[in-house]
Amino acid sequence: IVDYLGICSSDRSNSATSDHRKLQLIGEELRELATTANVRVLTAHQLNRGGYTSDDPEMTDIASSFDLNAIMDLIIAINSNEQLEQSKQYILKQLKNRFGGKTSERRITVGVDTEKMRIYDLEDPNYEDDEEEDPNSTLSKFRKLKANIPFEQALGDL
Repeated sequence: IVDYLGICSSDRSNSATSDHRKLQLIGEELRELATTANVRVLTAHQLNRGGYTSDDPEMTDIASSFDLNAIMDLIIAINSNEQLEQSKQYILKQLKNRFGGKTSERRITVGVDTEKMRIYDLEDPNYEDDEEEDPNSTLSKFRKLKANIPFEQALGDL
């Protein structure tokens, strides 16, 4: 997980490189890393002014460089508004998908627990807001780092 694309830098850029080109280089390098290491890379980027105020963002509403859209394999917009916030929901809209082609259902509504920053399936009968955390989960193990356990010991448990 790269948090977030806009604050990364590229070894192939310098002070004369335009911001658009820098983002393109960063996207290419992250994609190469994912391919070489056989891992998935998840990152985020901002919408432009039009996308920020839109209830239905498109790829043209992604900030900075359209070249970045060409590099990414999957692009999902997370959308919220006052009504969705009151319902504790987000709408996820698939803007691009190289993995599965076009689907008729490009939007899904999910629940969001903002206190725990958890996104969940609204139809999941097993989801409970007050669900106890699994002590063997990766998140639980990372929380050990906050409990002043030596870094190496906490990572060793992972």
